Amino acid sequence: MTLSKDGNPEVYILTLATGTFRRLTRHVSIDTEPSWSPTGREMAFVSDRTGPAQIYVMDAEGRHVRQLTTGAHNTQPRWSPRGDVIIYTSRQGNHDIWAINPDGSNARRLTAGPGDNQGPSWSPNGRHIAFQTSRLGGWQIFSMLADGTDQSPITRGTGERTSPSWSPRLP
Repeated sequence: MTLSKDGNPEVYILTLATGTFRRLTRHVSIDTEPSWSPTGREMAFVSDRTGPAQIYVMDAEGRHVRQLTTGAHNTQPRWSPRGDVIIYTSRQGNHDIWAINPDGSNARRLTAGPGDNQGPSWSPNGRHIAFQTSRLGGWQIFSMLADGTDQSPITRGTGERTSPSWSPRLP
């Protein structure tokens, strides 16, 4: 979780059994939006320690911090269920969904065109990504394949439809 109890926002772990907080990041800049890898050994997070918000990865102890993205304003990291890809939202004019390997290689844009695309969420099997988009006017939920192809609406109509979240794989 992100807490600002010691000043600026930092990433913490809360042990539910004891109510104990353990601080993972210690930086004068903002550290926020933690996202665990499926193995629980690493965590992606957002920090503005080099200027605009960027995606970083650290181990579960808060060590071995490495920056994955550069340039634009990058937020909302989400690990794939297999742990081989991290998707995120990048603002370079409009917001779009991008993907990157956890070692920082192979950054690729998954959405483009009119409107904003953000708030990505992986399907439990890692084959699809749901996201919110304003490309049709108001906010709607779309889905696409993990490589960015076959983008299609899930919702339609008036009113705002945002913040998609897949349910876990059920038996």
